[in-house]
Amino acid sequence: MSDEKAALRSAQRGRSPDPVQRARQSDRLRARLRSLDLLVRANAVALFVGVGHEPQMRGVFEDLAPRRRWLPKVVGPHALAWCEVTDWAALQPGRFSIPEPAGEGAPTLPQEIDVVLVPGLAFDAGGGRLGWGRGYYDRALAQAPGARRVGVCLEWGLVEAVPTEAHDLAMHAVVTPHAVYS
Repeated sequence: MSDEKAALRSAQRGRSPDPVQRARQSDRLRARLRSLDLLVRANAVALFVGVGHEPQMRGVFEDLAPRRRWLPKVVGPHALAWCEVTDWAALQPGRFSIPEPAGEGAPTLPQEIDVVLVPGLAFDAGGGRLGWGRGYYDRALAQAPGARRVGVCLEWGLVEAVPTEAHDLAMHAVVTPHAVYS
């Protein structure tokens, strides 16, 4: 990991967003995602449960119905499994205390997924993404080359430039409460 990545990751992790602002920005982001052409045309979407400084995603999950929806669950030190979910209320606390689907799930993103909504500590307008540093999404996204990758963040997650390395996959689009970058 580069020193630049480590410094940006440390700065972003140190942010403590106001819960009221997080909720307001999440609502604006939800409205922007509802009109995003990639999602309007999608039949199947993978998304995440937002925690901490990430957007609240329950409303987005509900807006995506009746499309097929998958959520990740941590199944190993560097591995995610993907479970199709129809009821957000059925999620249970998982590793890192993040709500997860029950069941085993698929070890790779199912091929029918059109779009993956991707969390991150930081994104830039060019599609650069900085994750939490464990590589969960880097590995998962590399196994789904046909899926469109959409970085999703609140305003404090958009930075001028994210340092990238050869293994980092760029997002096809980045969506914030106020803009779509593609």
